[in-house]
Amino acid sequence: MQNRPTLENPNLLIWVLNVCGPQACSVRRVIPEIDIWRAATLMLKRYGEKALEESAMRADELAGAGDYKGEAVWRRITDAVGQLMNNTPPGPLH
Repeated sequence: MQNRPTLENPNLLIWVLNVCGPQACSVRRVIPEIDIWRAATLMLKRYGEKALEESAMRADELAGAGDYKGEAVWRRITDAVGQLMNNTPPGPLH
């Protein structure tokens, strides 16, 4: 069994990228939604208000390197970070 990263071991972000990196096998692997939210939470804990900017920058770096699967994962993480940062309550205000 692979040693999964924890909050004390911030290699989760690298682990997420390795799952969909260029060395991955030809079988298409999908990152579970829970792992996207875990990564987004770690980004917020590590970067605070700059988490959205940092995650978007990582997606751009991967796109520039031609790693479009990694970019897609980081776009999902960026979206999750944005949702976690949103302090506006849902629905109409009374």
